[in-house]
Amino acid sequence: MTYLPDLCPYGGGADASHLAVGWIDKEHPFTTGAPPEDAWIRKLLHVAAHRKFRPFPQFHFSPFLPAHVLPVVLWKKRNSYPMTENAASLVLGEIAVRHLNQTLHAPALIVHYILNQNYLPPPEFILGVNAAVSDEDLADFEARLSFYDAPARKPADSASWDS
Repeated sequence: MTYLPDLCPYGGGADASHLAVGWIDKEHPFTTGAPPEDAWIRKLLHVAAHRKFRPFPQFHFSPFLPAHVLPVVLWKKRNSYPMTENAASLVLGEIAVRHLNQTLHAPALIVHYILNQNYLPPPEFILGVNAAVSDEDLADFEARLSFYDAPARKPADSASWDS
């Protein structure tokens, strides 16, 4: 996946109204910290599941995991956040949120980066997600979520996941 620094112009031009957020990788430092509050994480899940800006035609794997591992496995293992029926959409495509006069573009994998890599997005993105999902939309989304009661299982060769 492509690395782009947070809040740099997005889309190949110098247009300051479209900015990149969350295009991180192992080779470049990125801001880390505690994730925003639980309600914000749930709003981000809503945005990632329902508000695609540009769906990719294929999976884009996390640079922090073995090439064959999808991050949805780790969400269930490490966090209590529920999965949507279309969980694959959380690793496919790109999302966009508005903040003031800017559009912030992020990979759908930003959910994984925040929950499993401790990535802390810039405040503009946090505010954009808050503005994108109303409390009513969030309540409706949560009412339709599928919860998985079975514990996540990881392959025997995945000991390095916990590092």
